[in-house]
Amino acid sequence: MKKNSGFTLTEILLAVMIVGLIGVALASLTTTATRETTAGRSRITLRNSLSLALRQIRQDIHESSQVLYVKGEISTSDTGTIPLLVLGKNVRMSGDSILTGQSAQYIAYCFNRGTAAKLSNGANVLPSQAKDGGTLYRREFLDKPASLTSVCAASDRKAVLHNVKFIPPSTVEADNYPVPFFGLKDYSNVRRTAGRDFVTSQVYGNDISSRLYVHLIVELPVSPVVNEVAEEMFALP
Repeated sequence: MKKNSGFTLTEILLAVMIVGLIGVALASLTTTATRETTAGRSRITLRNSLSLALRQIRQDIHESSQVLYVKGEISTSDTGTIPLLVLGKNVRMSGDSILTGQSAQYIAYCFNRGTAAKLSNGANVLPSQAKDGGTLYRREFLDKPASLTSVCAASDRKAVLHNVKFIPPSTVEADNYPVPFFGLKDYSNVRRTAGRDFVTSQVYGNDISSRLYVHLIVELPVSPVVNEVAEEMFALP
């Protein structure tokens, strides 16, 4: 009697299981690779955007004759479009007072806080009270404004950096890393948080022993988090 050869049911089931495991592993690897590739591209985009914004800030500081206003830390009570830095080009000073000049020009950097408090997976943006999705604006104007808040008027204002993260100051020094931060530190590295309103003629004209520090974080509210951090120091004009 001739014996028929073939696969048993157990062998077939085992083969199906092995093929299934290999398929799951390949799918997982593909998903991970795609996610990492996307995150890498997003990180490069954030880095390039941050680099261009810092280059513009550096150029404006280099070409300015006066740092007129520095915000320092932004608190949770600061709302709307907030002035962070005001520079003067060809601005003539008499003591702490600004003299009107035909060639004077002002440049302001302003920040509008984003509203994203959740990541794409539903987790909270960290740390507590932080927000993603903010925008850094740059504005040029010729006339000294009537008030400090008016330097961020929507006219002639251009966005220079999107996806800016907001972190309020913390009372715990170890956790105190507010961003965005445009502020002065003296050479003992002490942070100065109080801004001076140049509209009321209090300016940083004689504060040559200080340095201007800029801290920025750009972040996408995705999971895993994709962000880039920048810390820059600029010599005051």
